[in-house]
Amino acid sequence: MKAWHWSVTLVVIYLAIPVILYLLTRKDDRKPLSDIRKRKRTIVLVLGDLGRSPRMLYHARSLARSGHKVDLCGYDGAKPFDEILNNDLIKIHHIPLILNTRKLPFVVFGILKVIRQHWLLISLLYKLRGADYLLVQNPPSIPTLGVVRFYNLFLSTRTKVVLDWHNFGYTILALKLPETHPMVKFAKFYEGFFGGRAFVHLCVTVLMGQAMRKTFGMSGRRIVPLHDRPAFHFKPLSESEKLDVLRDFKETLYDDMIADHKIIVSSTSYTPDENFNILLDALALYDESKLDLPPLRVIITGKGPMMPEFLAKVEKLQLKRVSIRTAWLEFADYPRILGAAHLGVSLHESSSGYDLPMKVVDMFGCGIPVVSVDYAALSELVKTNTNGVAVKGHVEMGNTFMSLFSNRGKLDNIKRGAMIESRNTWDQTWVKTVGPLFDIGEYVQQRPDEDYDFSSSSSDDDH
Repeated sequence: MKAWHWSVTLVVIYLAIPVILYLLTRKDDRKPLSDIRKRKRTIVLVLGDLGRSPRMLYHARSLARSGHKVDLCGYDGAKPFDEILNNDLIKIHHIPLILNTRKLPFVVFGILKVIRQHWLLISLLYKLRGADYLLVQNPPSIPTLGVVRFYNLFLSTRTKVVLDWHNFGYTILALKLPETHPMVKFAKFYEGFFGGRAFVHLCVTVLMGQAMRKTFGMSGRRIVPLHDRPAFHFKPLSESEKLDVLRDFKETLYDDMIADHKIIVSSTSYTPDENFNILLDALALYDESKLDLPPLRVIITGKGPMMPEFLAKVEKLQLKRVSIRTAWLEFADYPRILGAAHLGVSLHESSSGYDLPMKVVDMFGCGIPVVSVDYAALSELVKTNTNGVAVKGHVEMGNTFMSLFSNRGKLDNIKRGAMIESRNTWDQTWVKTVGPLFDIGEYVQQRPDEDYDFSSSSSDDDH
């Protein structure tokens, strides 16, 4: 069978799935509306590891703190923080992972996985039908957005769908395939067609909102930029708390350190949109410098598919005044490790150029300045020489390390900017910007309807 025949066949099968599932399910949305005094209920859905989806966890926490019942849906994996696990208003529903345990051919497994994902998602949402709101993370777009649209049309028409756009799914696919590939084109069409019909769109940057209007033809009246902000557990540490961290991790992360050491911390998922060669090459330049520079302890947290490649390159460097440690941290330990550092580093380059690295937000929450790889939307978060430094390439990053650690005044200056950023919390921003969409917050009496102009919201969250 020719390649285009396969593509057409897969598209036909995919589009037939919701029709088949609809015929197998029973439409039941005729229940009377809940009494207005009853608690609102929101489904928070992410087709990913819940413990590694901090923004969606923060949404769930904010909704519960505001009185909503929350059905939190996603994969089991990393442990969410305790306020999620111990909250009586939050019920977690784990979506089963689909693994190729029988080692089927890629195409066969792909088709079966898509069918299975549709069934699992529709079955779960059918049980949860009748919710007031459905808050969905995008990406992943396929099959989530199509299933959500099906659910909203046939199973729970009263539910208002709110999409939280973290990035564009088709641009992530384009990291592996050419932009002209039929699958990339289909993914782009799918994302715009099914995603564009939500009640409201949240997005992580103003620039992303502009791109959504241009790329997908969405109305700016339905788009609300919501910058990521540090959650409650990311906060600056006192000097005594920093000493506690150094003591608690002395045998693993801070072994063989002296008082002159400066601590750099970075987190990564070891994926293609984070080029760790930039950091390693920058550290090599620092190590080779003839300047009188302090020794560095570099702590890399996280895990992911390219971690073995990273560790192999670290082995070959043989650095003298730079030492590197890696770790996968518990949720409660991560903010402490950040708070004990002198400087944070972000290698996130963004597949679309429109999202922002959550790790930088976390670092600012702990009051540490950041050196970050520069790209289009980054200026909405990192202000060079104010709260951090944006750099292009390993040479600029290496020179920045040398400049900051040889000139205390420069480091202290951006440290002050990071401390100011730590005061801008998620809770404050969420209640003001997003709360009204869920009948929460100071503007609850001005609840937006279908014709509300959201374009003014973009200024609420500017730095």
